[in-house]
Amino acid sequence: MTKFRLSSSIMVLLIFFAPFFAFADNITLAPVAEGTVTKMDSGTACYVIPGSSNSSCASLEFVGITSATTSDIKVFQQKGSYWKPEPMRQGVVEFEISGLSGLTPGTFTAELLLTIDDALQATTYTNTILCVDLNNDTENGLIENNDFTRIIWLPYEIKNHVVGDFFNYTETLPMTGTVLSIDVTSSVEDDLLHINENSYAGFGFFWKYLNISCGHFGCFGNTPYISFAKSSDGGNYLGPVLRITNNEPTAITISSFDAKLKATKILITWETGSEIDNLGFNILRSESESGPYTKINKKLIKSKGSSTKGASYKLKDKNIEAGKTYWYKLEDIDSNIGPAQHDAVKVEVTTKKIKAKK
Repeated sequence: MTKFRLSSSIMVLLIFFAPFFAFADNITLAPVAEGTVTKMDSGTACYVIPGSSNSSCASLEFVGITSATTSDIKVFQQKGSYWKPEPMRQGVVEFEISGLSGLTPGTFTAELLLTIDDALQATTYTNTILCVDLNNDTENGLIENNDFTRIIWLPYEIKNHVVGDFFNYTETLPMTGTVLSIDVTSSVEDDLLHINENSYAGFGFFWKYLNISCGHFGCFGNTPYISFAKSSDGGNYLGPVLRITNNEPTAITISSFDAKLKATKILITWETGSEIDNLGFNILRSESESGPYTKINKKLIKSKGSSTKGASYKLKDKNIEAGKTYWYKLEDIDSNIGPAQHDAVKVEVTTKKIKAKK
């Protein structure tokens, strides 16, 4: 039997930190509801006669057809003539956000992402997909006819909170697979302020402009058609997602993080300057800087610091082998925003083989 001995010539790279802040990972939410609300409404259409500065308005009386579907999100306004139009289609997506209740307004950004599944050109005038924040009383995790307040064809009468322009189209629509995004931070912040009343964040989107051409045979209007991917395709989720980027640092200041040999073990030590909302620490280990990293402590190393003072910690790693290189990371667990990892410490172990005694 051959035994190995750790020599005293272990190379240890020590990294000392000035106090700094660590950021938790981003959060990505899949929707609890996504689909299309289809509407035909009565209202007034106003348009500019092509080649002229004169405008004209006409009363449009449509049969009140409304429906809601959870199929792929399809978005277009009136297509074809006003005498035989297709209904408007407006996209709706809702997210369950109770898991974000620990976030504080002003400390994060929220982005709504949608992937185009299909697109069809129509008029080549400027068109814009408008994104609105659904009213609190319709944010319930369901796709329903009343998700939008009444929208008059042109000009629009929009009572929903307008988030902004989601996409501008002039001549060419984006290809299938293109991801569209819009900042919805203010909307999510408002929803979190009312989290005890409603735990959902909902958004709607539709074409903002409808360009109309009128002649002897009536008026015609077409907006581009866009379908957004839903659920999964080949195991990869393509549907709408809400991405939260946490900009608030954890209230942990790390003064030092160290690893060195002690007999046949590696001793990991660290010190903190202050700790707020810290549940404790984990030590992660890998044989490569890029990972994967595995937790080596059996239980969470409980926090001993406070907002006014730090603490010292240590952990022994006995499961090491001669001739290998180890990377160690410190992970702190914030009670509000979860885990955050700090830069790694590298330990190279060199040894000589020694024959076993008979």
